[in-house]
Amino acid sequence: MKTELKQMGLQVDDVFRMVEMTIFLCILLPISVRWFASKWHAGIHLHRLVNLVYFVDIVRRHSHPHSWILNTPVFALYLFDKHVFTYFYKRNKSPAMKRIRLGQDFMVLYWDSPYGFTDTVGPDYSMVMHNSSLLEQKHVFTCFENRSGRELEDTNEEEDGTDTYENESSGDGHKWTVGVVIRVFRRPRSPVLGARDRVSHTQRMYDEEPLMIVTGPRQGEMSEMVGLTSSCAAAFSSPLFVICNLILCLFITLASLLCPPKRYASSY
Repeated sequence: MKTELKQMGLQVDDVFRMVEMTIFLCILLPISVRWFASKWHAGIHLHRLVNLVYFVDIVRRHSHPHSWILNTPVFALYLFDKHVFTYFYKRNKSPAMKRIRLGQDFMVLYWDSPYGFTDTVGPDYSMVMHNSSLLEQKHVFTCFENRSGRELEDTNEEEDGTDTYENESSGDGHKWTVGVVIRVFRRPRSPVLGARDRVSHTQRMYDEEPLMIVTGPRQGEMSEMVGLTSSCAAAFSSPLFVICNLILCLFITLASLLCPPKRYASSY
């Protein structure tokens, strides 16, 4: 940059980066966020593409050496978590599953998890149909657990909408440890990312045989809320909290006696 002439020279790469960041950050990024509400299956891929391009554009420049130290390890850990923990950690392929349809818009899935129960309630399980396309993402559901050990009675589909499959557990009933209530979304996908995923994933789970790839359990938002509520309840019952609450009430009472609020004439 020549300060005496107040001019600045731009290389071809500088112009390319300005155009690239304008398109990705000012156009594609808002579109991906907007798609999260109605087209999540496509919006999440577009959002990750923007993040990938931004990461590559920063790391490839020699003028950003700090990014090689700070951004690269975090991105490598993200890839490791994405491909190892998402697809292989606590993986349960095609478990014995029972489906009960609750009308046209809801269903319940029951299956037996080989990883036992969690230490809290409301664990998260990721599920995807076994024959889904490559771009279909796992869907996270908040589930419940069968801590009583009671089995489900086997009934016919014609009676109450219950499905039975060859891969179900044998015996008088269906053994299950995890269940989930699923809302069925009935709308065609646009844009379509795969030939087998022209409708919502929950509609395919409702209409087709639920041969699923299940990963989990993991601690979800509901589990965190329950843990926070338990810790707050324990804190509220502690002697320290009771003493602090009494002191606070005492100060409020003294303030109201020493400085009573002024009374104004009603305007109604």
